[in-house]
Amino acid sequence: EKVERLKVNAEANSTTQIKTVNGNRAITHFKIRYDEYQYATVEDKEEMLKNIWIKITWDNDSKPSVMAPIGMFFGTYPDVYPYRAYPIGAIPGYLYSNWYMPFSEKATLEIVNKGNKTHEIIWEIVHIPLVQSAEELLRFHAKWHNGLFKEKVQSDGREIDWPLLVTMGKGRFCGVTLHIRNEWEDPGEEAETWWYGAWHKKTIDWWWGEGDEKFYVDGEKFPSTFGTGSEDFIGYAWSAEPPFSLFDSPFATQPYN
Repeated sequence: EKVERLKVNAEANSTTQIKTVNGNRAITHFKIRYDEYQYATVEDKEEMLKNIWIKITWDNDSKPSVMAPIGMFFGTYPDVYPYRAYPIGAIPGYLYSNWYMPFSEKATLEIVNKGNKTHEIIWEIVHIPLVQSAEELLRFHAKWHNGLFKEKVQSDGREIDWPLLVTMGKGRFCGVTLHIRNEWEDPGEEAETWWYGAWHKKTIDWWWGEGDEKFYVDGEKFPSTFGTGSEDFIGYAWSAEPPFSLFDSPFATQPYN
């Protein structure tokens, strides 16, 4: 096992190559550390979480397999909302990943700064040699988008679906971080009850949880997995009720509301 601590001075509007790890190895853990004093306000952290992107390319691929802003990769935006899960987590001062990331020849790690401010962060990485050839293993992929595949599902006649992922080839779906920006405004008059639902004079427009997850695998016309709600998918069922509780667990979290 090898542990490396890499200081990054990411200039504005630039890509900085941090490290190339050579060999038949696997990244088993990494942290992105930031100075809590430097990022003391929500505005400072939001700018960092939105504009600092992780970019990782495996072996001699022409395109990166990991490309995402750190806020979305670690599931915390527009602020750092503390939570601990097994694959990823957010702690004041750093963000961590335990995803297993094998490669057969090399891993190229880069930071992309899409903002107008220079950022100083520290990228800690743990990687190990592999006994078996990484050629036999799948590669880790993580990418962020904001509606990239909408036109495809609409052309397939599923206008109400908002696709998270459309991909080809052999692989496993491992998880998702989902950020929903809810711009619904409270009504001018308080409702008689808290629930602004179909059984009340108010509308249910505020509620984000009715999006059922669907998995269409290998050309299926009907999804082999058909969930019961966006909030159920992350173990948050009916938590729209006061006190709007938050939670973390090994494999599902709701760190903010």
